[in-house]
Amino acid sequence: MAPKKFKRTQSVPDVYSRVIDVVFLGSARVGKTNLVRRLLDREFQDDYNPTVYDVFHKEIINDNGKVTFQIIDMSGFYSFPPMRRIAISKSDVFVLVYEIGNEKSYKEIGRLKEEIEQQREGSSRNIIIVGNKLDKIQNGMIKDVDVEDGIVSSSHTLLMASAKTGESVPLLYQSIMEAGYNHTSSSLSVRRRAYTQGKPSKSFTKRLSLRL
Repeated sequence: MAPKKFKRTQSVPDVYSRVIDVVFLGSARVGKTNLVRRLLDREFQDDYNPTVYDVFHKEIINDNGKVTFQIIDMSGFYSFPPMRRIAISKSDVFVLVYEIGNEKSYKEIGRLKEEIEQQREGSSRNIIIVGNKLDKIQNGMIKDVDVEDGIVSSSHTLLMASAKTGESVPLLYQSIMEAGYNHTSSSLSVRRRAYTQGKPSKSFTKRLSLRL
């Protein structure tokens, strides 16, 4: 019996699926969760609820295919070093958040930066440092800490943002995207589904032949 012929009604383009793992780290009450909420197009929350360990997902489709952001929001209130080490080991992009005008929270991102660089050699260019609560400076309530003390280097992205007003959140999103795409392909999950226009794929043809 001659094998049946299959005809595809329309061509299916190549599809690339990329997963970018992002971890938010920093002291408690610096606004990590609200920055994540803003990235997820959610509203700012005034009420403070301490985070333990939350994971969020955001999918977008662009000219390069589908991109899935897996975002880990780590606690700044509770100390879970093993969980933090695991999150650092699996992440492609590191967002270190401090509160503008809060020197203690700024020194904490210095400590976190050293931990990341010790655990993940060559990760400096994937570190994004965010000074949050920019709206307080604009209102003349506080002044920022001195950021010229070696914690921030030329290899890091530094942003001043406000989760409350949404200022610089699009720049944060763009920075995460660029850092994720520039990361080595070995640490990103990239899958390609190949289709052949007008006929079944080779793998499908092989399975069909075996059954016949």
